[in-house]
Amino acid sequence: MEVITIHEFSTGIKVDIQADESWISQGFTGQYMNNTLEVIPYNVERAIANKRFAVAEGMATNQPAVIGRVISGKSGNPDYSVIALVSRGKDDKARSLSVYRYFLCEGGDGLGKLLGYLQDFRNKRGKLPVFNPNQSRKVGKPIKYRCRGIETDLIGLELELQDNFPILLSPEPVPELLAIHQEAIRHADDQVVAWAYNVEALEEPWYFTIIHPASNKAYENLSKVISKPPVIRPSLDLDEQALKSAVKCLMNNSQVKPEAVKAIAVGLDEESVTQQYWMDLFNKQGAKDAIKQNIASEPMVRLLTLQSIVIAETLPNLLEWLTKHQDLETVFHDFQKSFSQHFPPNQRQLLKNRLGNGLQIVMEKLLAQEIGVKEVSSLLNHSPWLNYRQEILEDIKEDLQLIAKTRKHLNPDNLNWGYKIWKNLINSWGTKYDEPISYY
Repeated sequence: MEVITIHEFSTGIKVDIQADESWISQGFTGQYMNNTLEVIPYNVERAIANKRFAVAEGMATNQPAVIGRVISGKSGNPDYSVIALVSRGKDDKARSLSVYRYFLCEGGDGLGKLLGYLQDFRNKRGKLPVFNPNQSRKVGKPIKYRCRGIETDLIGLELELQDNFPILLSPEPVPELLAIHQEAIRHADDQVVAWAYNVEALEEPWYFTIIHPASNKAYENLSKVISKPPVIRPSLDLDEQALKSAVKCLMNNSQVKPEAVKAIAVGLDEESVTQQYWMDLFNKQGAKDAIKQNIASEPMVRLLTLQSIVIAETLPNLLEWLTKHQDLETVFHDFQKSFSQHFPPNQRQLLKNRLGNGLQIVMEKLLAQEIGVKEVSSLLNHSPWLNYRQEILEDIKEDLQLIAKTRKHLNPDNLNWGYKIWKNLINSWGTKYDEPISYY
């Protein structure tokens, strides 16, 4: 029989043990307790931070919810199989809270093995191993479990393949956990195997293969939520919490943190992070209100500057906004310079493309007289865009030579600056080409 190593850890709380050995939480510690691991695997820790196991706060049932998920490895890290048992607790003000006890083993094929351990535990103790602050687990003392074949009367789910996930089961009849797991494997296809059992509500239900609701009410609520998935839904692998934290960090600190810049670079390189996702992210921190209501502060300058780098279309609005707050221009230039310096060297082209897109939009606005020469000059003289001045001159020179050579047979796709900028010149070429065109 195969012997596997099972580690565990639980939500960290300050515990007040009562006379009857029940407990009350006096607050979260921010650290895990009853931990057998020296370090929680990074990909597991980030999955938890991104609410991949989270029930809606206070929505744990009297019977534990059980959530299983395979966590894919990143950057050379191994895959992990993780099961969370979620219990209901109370704090010192009698408010309900959810607490988690996690079990994990290395490898992407371990959920069934973990279920075998949990089933054996329940057979011996009469209940599942839920959150228990009275226990004491020590680092370096994991569980050694001898796997065996699991014999059980499975309630066949007989599910038809569906195009959309998650598959929401009826609360009754209650299936065996192993049956849910086996069906999740069968239906997952290219999806990561993830299932939830006996849940009232989930923070991120769209990232599961199969969900078993705890009650008819839970079924109705989950049906409503699942039927209206968010329009913007990044990939499962995106560390959304790191991205949100990076925006706040860069906004609120005068010194640019390299790790925050790296998180932004990762987001820029992720196709599932759409422009609308970025826009919503910045607007939640006040970007839209700052422009609309003319709100000015150093954090807001850094936020709007970061937005202008990420979303090129917002650069003209920032430049116009800065004309009303010239005392903050130094913050604008210093942030750009520092952000550019800390951008990962292997992703410089990514940053260059963003800056270049912003420049082209600004030039189009300049020619349309929707932005002033002064603002554009400031941009090109005191910022990362300074490095683009010579490149701009070369691009303009190439475009003019191309227009002169091809004339009527010009392919606009070959122009560095596009047809829109050179439209007036192209239309007048050959008729008034010897006269200045005031538009330029």
